[in-house]
Amino acid sequence: MNIGGGWGSFMRLLLIITLLMTLLFPAVPVMAGEASTGLSYDVKVQVDGDQVAFPDQKPFINTGTGRTYVPLRFVTEKLGATVNWNQQEKVAIVEKSGKTVKAPVGSNEPTVNGQAVYLDAPVRLINARTVVPLRFMSETLGTEVKWNSSTKTVYIKVNQAAGETDASPGSVIEITADVLNVRSGPGTSTPEIGEVIKGDKLTVFESSQGWYKVELSDGSMGWVSGRFVKVDDAQDSPGVMQAVVDATNVNIRSGPGTDHNIIGKVDRGERLGILEQAGNWVKVELVQGGIGWIADQLINIEEAEATTPLQEEQIREELENNQDRGENYPPPSEEKEEEQTDWQNYDSTVADLEVGEDNGVTVATVNTTGALEHHIFTLTNPDRLVVDLKGVKPGDLAEEINVNSELVKRIRTGKFSENPDIVRLVFDVKEPVMFAATKSKKKDGEELTLKLYVPNLGTHLKGKTIAIDPGHGGSDPGAIGSSGLKEKDVNINVGLLTANLLRQNGAEVILTRSTDAYVDLYQRTEIAGRGGADVFVSIHMNAHPKRGYSGTSTYYRRDNISGLGVSQADNRLLAQQVHSQLMQSLNRRDVGIKQANFVVLRTAAMPAVLVEASFISNLEEEKLLAKDSYRAKIAEAIAKGLAYYFAQKES
Repeated sequence: MNIGGGWGSFMRLLLIITLLMTLLFPAVPVMAGEASTGLSYDVKVQVDGDQVAFPDQKPFINTGTGRTYVPLRFVTEKLGATVNWNQQEKVAIVEKSGKTVKAPVGSNEPTVNGQAVYLDAPVRLINARTVVPLRFMSETLGTEVKWNSSTKTVYIKVNQAAGETDASPGSVIEITADVLNVRSGPGTSTPEIGEVIKGDKLTVFESSQGWYKVELSDGSMGWVSGRFVKVDDAQDSPGVMQAVVDATNVNIRSGPGTDHNIIGKVDRGERLGILEQAGNWVKVELVQGGIGWIADQLINIEEAEATTPLQEEQIREELENNQDRGENYPPPSEEKEEEQTDWQNYDSTVADLEVGEDNGVTVATVNTTGALEHHIFTLTNPDRLVVDLKGVKPGDLAEEINVNSELVKRIRTGKFSENPDIVRLVFDVKEPVMFAATKSKKKDGEELTLKLYVPNLGTHLKGKTIAIDPGHGGSDPGAIGSSGLKEKDVNINVGLLTANLLRQNGAEVILTRSTDAYVDLYQRTEIAGRGGADVFVSIHMNAHPKRGYSGTSTYYRRDNISGLGVSQADNRLLAQQVHSQLMQSLNRRDVGIKQANFVVLRTAAMPAVLVEASFISNLEEEKLLAKDSYRAKIAEAIAKGLAYYFAQKES
């Protein structure tokens, strides 16, 4: 036998076999962090109760990440989306209901309407089929996904049956219709009592037959149809609700009604655990122990870990010199809940509404033919100022008035309710504004003068002592981004920029650290206290193990702490003003105003907030935080929020 020739033939045969194996059994791309044996095809998928058959590429679970994958065709046929494939860039483009998802093959960062989202389960090619992570794609397209581990079945709900509800009490819903009627009960047969607009976010208290009972921005309750709302994506989970007292020297009673004995008193800003609700009364757990009842008109109901969104916040009552920041009618009487107030018997009509401008201040004057009372509050996303005229009919008032002043785009008007009569004026403003209102009597009625303005930073910051606390430092780097960017470095840079802005506007600044030095948490508030600080702002950047988390949050102290002499109302007001400016300036996801007992918050002997401006763990926000321009935006927003806080305190 010719050994040399035999060996050559053998090698040629081996080559042919190898090519045949490659053609007959194409390689399956292996996902990051998994072995080829880490795919389990023992999974079933049901959509609206029907099991889905997959004729070629089967769904599977990546046992390494626990993620379920389905072929891209499933997204079009079962989820009702339109799918296009960019062969050159190898990008799947999925569109449904105004959402566009671009998912490059092999990438952990698809985009949703241009916003990058981090995934631990990227889009892949398996056997020449594009497969996508099921939960991400389904939930992004607005369907509900549930997993049963015992049967290894994914349940997807695409079509919601009439009357079904998905939002539980305590969750937040967002209005999706341009204008949606609010009714007195669950159903179209009940009277209309108001309206909400697209983007408004409302807390759910009860659900019935596809309708949600919600709290409106003026504190009243009403019902909206579940067909025109969605559960707010910003929520991680429904929160525990608490009652926040919104009046002074409020009675706690032994039962739900004024005929029950007074067993204690609470004050403005105190937070009470909610146990149940009966009519207009709420059963609460007291901070010092014990259980009692409080009238619901004297509280705001909020999440235990966070205040309600800013659009549900009302400006505090100011009655001095017949001027106010929001209300100049007496607070509701707890002792006579059903008693009619004088304004309910007014016979008054709007005679005219005039709007002008004076040195950057928008001045609106409302004249009525009789008496009036008013209630004013602000809303965000978009920014609005709302004026309720109580005991007044609209008369010939135009439904929309184009203003286009420096601050106001337009004014929308309408009848908010009957019995009692309430006319609502909605000022669509171009940025967050302060306001002052003065009412005066005229020969033939009354006149309300409303001034809208943006406070001058120097006017309200001059002479104030402000403690700026750049978080972490020295041996404590804080969170570290994927590029190696350290939180401590961003914090000190933003802190120094903020300090410079404040000093330029006449404030005295105390920096808890001005270099890369470690400062004990307890020492930080001691430094502020020794320097006589009027307020304390701790600057931080957020982080989360899941890189998809993004956005801005602001914290203030959770518990009432005796001995510090700090009003929770002031803490809350400071958090509102700073957070509002951060949202306006940065335009990131609104994580919310929250409460926590961080050391620097619970030991501060002055109003204090802790800012988490953006997530350094989020790839997009980390890139922003590396930019000087973005850091300057954070500093400017904090300085402006402080000015708004002092402006409101001085009004």
